Amino acid sequence: KVDQIRELCQSLIHTAQQSGARVAVIEHSERMNIAAANALLKTLEEPGSNTLLLLQTDTPANLLPTITSRCQKIAFITPTRNEIIDWLAQQNLLPKADAQGNRHDVTWCLGVVGGPIKLAQSLASKHYQQLLDYRHDWSASLQSGHLQNSLLKLSEQQIIDALKVLYLYLRQYVLKSNKLNPLIQSRVIELAGDVMHMSHKLTTMANVNTQALCQNYVLQFRHVLALT
Repeated sequence: KVDQIRELCQSLIHTAQQSGARVAVIEHSERMNIAAANALLKTLEEPGSNTLLLLQTDTPANLLPTITSRCQKIAFITPTRNEIIDWLAQQNLLPKADAQGNRHDVTWCLGVVGGPIKLAQSLASKHYQQLLDYRHDWSASLQSGHLQNSLLKLSEQQIIDALKVLYLYLRQYVLKSNKLNPLIQSRVIELAGDVMHMSHKLTTMANVNTQALCQNYVLQFRHVLALT
């Protein structure tokens, strides 16, 4: 929000501790609203001596052109899923194997949490289990037509994660459902796109009725399948 950006810009004016460099990191910078982005422009243009601003984003297209034109773009190559799993195993963060020695693939939610480091943090806390609950409850809700368990009590902060999980579920539904005709597949993919668009939109919105929003997507999904 604009007040957060103004506070950041003001803090960069002061001398750094121990006379070192001043570094600011803005994660998910695409979530800045227009007022916040405009408030950052002057500091981006003239950050001051020995000052570095790092703007991280997974969707650079959502940044204002006035922001990107003032930044040097550095693309990072993401590690493979096997490399991520090996790294998580070294951190002792992988869930325990079942009786048959199988582990479920925790990398399914990389797009939700925002990368391997965030996934590690999620696994070390209750957040990963929450995402699993969303996935299970979306599956049950789409089958029954009624919201289940965790989806009935989402906060405005949780709804974005829940919608991202729904997006992944819908994509996987199309990939795994070989019997769907092309029209139904395209409609489900279109619905998934609407869900992801809404999850981005909600980052700058307030006072959303989370239960009504989720129920609407359940009804849309069932309407699409009814076309068969």
